[in-house]
Amino acid sequence: MWDTYRGLRESQRWTVAGARFVALMGTSCGLWQSERVPADIAALAAEAVVDHRVRWRLHHLRPDPDEVSELADGMLRDEAGPWRPRTVSALRPDATARSLATGMALIRRAAVAPSRWCDDVPGHHQEATNPARSVPAEALASDTARLLGDIALARSRSVSAVTADPSLPAPWVSLALALRSTDAGSESEARCAARALSHRPELVRAVCAAVRARAETAPDPVALAARIDPPHAGVDPPPVYRP
Repeated sequence: MWDTYRGLRESQRWTVAGARFVALMGTSCGLWQSERVPADIAALAAEAVVDHRVRWRLHHLRPDPDEVSELADGMLRDEAGPWRPRTVSALRPDATARSLATGMALIRRAAVAPSRWCDDVPGHHQEATNPARSVPAEALASDTARLLGDIALARSRSVSAVTADPSLPAPWVSLALALRSTDAGSESEARCAARALSHRPELVRAVCAAVRARAETAPDPVALAARIDPPHAGVDPPPVYRP
């Protein structure tokens, strides 16, 4: 809610009534910022926010095609990164998108009833086979691994899914969350890739697809994402262009 409020307050298109609503929203959200939340709950909430943000951007934003082409050329020439995007993505509503809360629902179910996810998953390394006690049908294999704590397996499965079809949004969301969950001190490439996927997933996906189309083989999505350095990614999400 606070992230949404910060985005809304920057708009110059509000009517008087709209501006009043946003001001009231800021007052309410501001009061919540001082509330103490258990660390595990805060971590789950942060993961749900990232899930929804990445999923929304993949469905409803499209990057500048000229910049996509330029970045793809650089990737194919193996130019040294990081590449800092110069443009913002355009709003292009996806009429086929249904609920974007799938990830949040999975996170909640895993937190509330984790045993239902793993009773039939020996070692958490294979999918459940008992329909009555299996993981949710909407969960990708990488989601299951991540929510059961196997981040390395989650990353491997996400990379495989993205490589198989870079156009699908869900595997990119799973990859972003898996990379975000990687131990902070273990791999700088994973941290850089997680940052790019959290802030400009639509650009990473488009560049990956462009490289694949030209080279007839899919690039390493983690290495590609790590070379894209969104401005101010450590502070706020990038702006959205509304034509």
